[in-house]
Formats: sequence, C-alpha cells, structure tokens
Amino acid sequence: MLGSLDWVSPGRKVVCIDNHPTIGFDWEAGSQPSLDTVYTVRAVGPTVYGGLGIMLMEIKLWSPKRNCELFYRAGRFRPVVSRETDISDLQALLNPNNHNELA
Repeated sequence: MLGSLDWVSPGRKVVCIDNHPTIGFDWEAGSQPSLDTVYTVRAVGPTVYGGLGIMLMEIKLWSPKRNCELFYRAGRFRPVVSRETDISDLQALLNPNNHNELA
C-alpha cells in the first residue's frame, strides 16, 4: 500500500496492483480489474467502507445489490510514472571509446 494517495485525481493513468476481491465480495462480470493493466481515473470519492476510492473510464464496478456504481479502493492501484528516455544515453553505451579496458 502506498503511504500517500495524493496522486489520485481524475484523468490520471493508474495501473492495477491488487485485483483480489474483498472478503465476502465477488466481482460482477466485467468489473474485476486486471493486474498490471493501465486504467484512467474518471472520478474520486469514498468507497462503501469510507476509504479513498476511484472510478475508472475503462471498467465499472456495478453493484446490483445497491443498484449503483461503486468506487474501487484507490490502494488497489498505483500511478503510472512516465519517464523521458534520451536515446543518446543508450547510444553512448554502444560506443567502445566510452569504455575503460579491464586490467
């Protein structure tokens, strides 16, 4: 679990890190998030247990019992971090002039 969930906001890309259902709860067909899959946060709000929750663009957590959409627990996801990669760093590794000979 992440120490801080201040990264949670609509439009943010997140990846699923926990798709096990809560004890006593079964996922409705099509509502279980897939591990390591990237989703987009649609809305932020409380879960039925009072924790921080998110709704996703790609899938919905529908509750026939409550006849409404529920929030996924935000702790089931982590933010997607995009890193800029400069190809020149990798090209430098291919240049033999940049390596020292081993004695």
